[in-house]
Amino acid sequence: MKMNDMKSRDSMDKKVCVSRGVQGELQKIFGCTGVMVWKALTYKSDTELARKIRKQALDRGGKVVCTLPECETIHDSGCIMRQTFANGAVLEVDKSDGSGTVWHDGRKKVHLKNMTVMELYMIQACAANL
Repeated sequence: MKMNDMKSRDSMDKKVCVSRGVQGELQKIFGCTGVMVWKALTYKSDTELARKIRKQALDRGGKVVCTLPECETIHDSGCIMRQTFANGAVLEVDKSDGSGTVWHDGRKKVHLKNMTVMELYMIQACAANL
């Protein structure tokens, strides 16, 4: 599996968190339903309206939150972070160069160099979903 095959929206739970009051304000500003605001904030919709709602939510103090499955994480003295997932997948990240590799059933599934934080979230979700 290649990183390009993964879609960040599908591989992790991502949402913009705001108060119910802000959600109500967004409904009034955009003249839409609570369902539309919910779809926008949970990335279930990626229309132009949804993107505008998310921008306003962030401008009003909203925070993007990403949730991933729980896994065991070990940081060793050799600059390696190793995460073991319930499905047997193992993610190894070299903290000195930012590269990451997902192993499953003894086979390399994904390898990335110089990962960004978002790519780390995505590669973790990939490992958890194998």
